[in-house]
Amino acid sequence: MKRLSLLLLCAACCGAQAQVLSNPDQATMNRLGLVLATVQPATADSGTVVSAQVLVSPLQPDALVARFAGVLESWQVAPGDAVEAGAVLGTVHSQEVLQLQQAWLQADAALTLAHNAEARDRRLFDDGIIAARRLQETEQEYAAAKASAAALRAQLTLAGLASGSGFSADSPQLGVYTLRAPMDGTVGRLEVAVGSAISVDQTLLRFGAAQLWLQADLPAPLATGLTIGQRLSVPGVDTPLTLRQIDRQVDRRTQTLGIRAEFDGPVPLHAGEIVSLVLSPTAGGWRIPADAVVHDGAETAVFLRTAAGIERKVLELQPLGADYLAPEGALAGNEQLVVRGASLLKGMVLGLGGE
Repeated sequence: MKRLSLLLLCAACCGAQAQVLSNPDQATMNRLGLVLATVQPATADSGTVVSAQVLVSPLQPDALVARFAGVLESWQVAPGDAVEAGAVLGTVHSQEVLQLQQAWLQADAALTLAHNAEARDRRLFDDGIIAARRLQETEQEYAAAKASAAALRAQLTLAGLASGSGFSADSPQLGVYTLRAPMDGTVGRLEVAVGSAISVDQTLLRFGAAQLWLQADLPAPLATGLTIGQRLSVPGVDTPLTLRQIDRQVDRRTQTLGIRAEFDGPVPLHAGEIVSLVLSPTAGGWRIPADAVVHDGAETAVFLRTAAGIERKVLELQPLGADYLAPEGALAGNEQLVVRGASLLKGMVLGLGGE
């Protein structure tokens, strides 16, 4: 006890760095229960670990949905088939599509008549036979017919009838629309059996995910330290992620912010799976174990082993998971930290004694 009293040098609490123990031997270190560890750099695996859910990239569709109600007539693909964008996947018989096609046939016929009438009246006007008002009325009727036909053509395109034509009043295609792949991909699962009635917006087929993302809800203070483009990681998965989205509004109920990150390549995961996500530090630095840090008001400090003994050093630290991050210039990297017994040393600095 007397020896410890001689070794103890009370430091000025306001100093950034001060000696606490002068050249303690190993026996003294053991009696105080002090354990040292060399400072380690912060790595990609050093960050905060949170739970996240795997999801299909929001930049591409993961399912084929019904645009019109009807009955599924056929599938022309099977699970595991690779398909290209625009490929035929199946067919649906639909009363809604039949009515749409009939309306298109009427609009197309009306457009032809309006076009012929506009061309005829233009010739008559050029010859001075009809007044300008008559031509203007004909042109307006032609423009209305074109607009009506264009609107119906757009709906037919949605039904998989790309040109809006190719059928007539007695065509066997009437009432049938084609399901087409919205993108290149792989068929994952057929959700509806042939012969089943389907409703608008019902999921008919799911695609195997070509690109996966992760989604997580983070406590607002934790999310504020993240930046778009930051690299993240999943333990056990070699492929890193890039942070793509951070919500700009905090959820009032949970006080969390949602984030989404994109895997940089294929990964052995499945949509819907729950995994751990490591929020890696945005800048380099040194990982400081939580047990090595002591708090004095707003000030954070560590105890370092130096040639002269054990010294207290004030550092500006940032949370890094369960530990802390010290900026690169704060330490040289070869120091030894007191990772066990730091609270005892704090008490000695405050004059509370050691043993």
